[in-house]
Amino acid sequence: MKYFAVLFFIIFQASFALSQDGSDMWYVKPEKLDKSYIGRFHHIDFYRESFGGFKLDEVTLKINGKDIEFIEHREDDGFNNWFIDQHLESVNKFNDIKLIIDKFKLLEISEKDILVLAYFNMKPFTEKMSFERKDIAQLLFKDK
Repeated sequence: MKYFAVLFFIIFQASFALSQDGSDMWYVKPEKLDKSYIGRFHHIDFYRESFGGFKLDEVTLKINGKDIEFIEHREDDGFNNWFIDQHLESVNKFNDIKLIIDKFKLLEISEKDILVLAYFNMKPFTEKMSFERKDIAQLLFKDK
């Protein structure tokens, strides 16, 4: 029985040594943004940090002059965090589809706000938007 316990302990410990997590993004607080991030693709985590589908925020964005409600979609368990799994999705449908913002591209930064280009699921639709840094919990940047 003693040998079984030792063998179990070794196998259990080895499983942690061989496991691997994955991520192709990193998190940046809005106050840490500088010009080196301009031109990079990212997602915006509004108001409160969202993690693993918890604390998802709703945000109202102006699209073609109309206010549209979006909710954050976060697939992040702390180990496997993939850029492609994150997005903003409209609360309501338009012409039987939900609008999805696949990603943003950082265009300009100032002390108070950022200017981005939003990429939608309805290709090739994009729209420039500006957000105040105070409304952003963090930005999720795509690895190169």
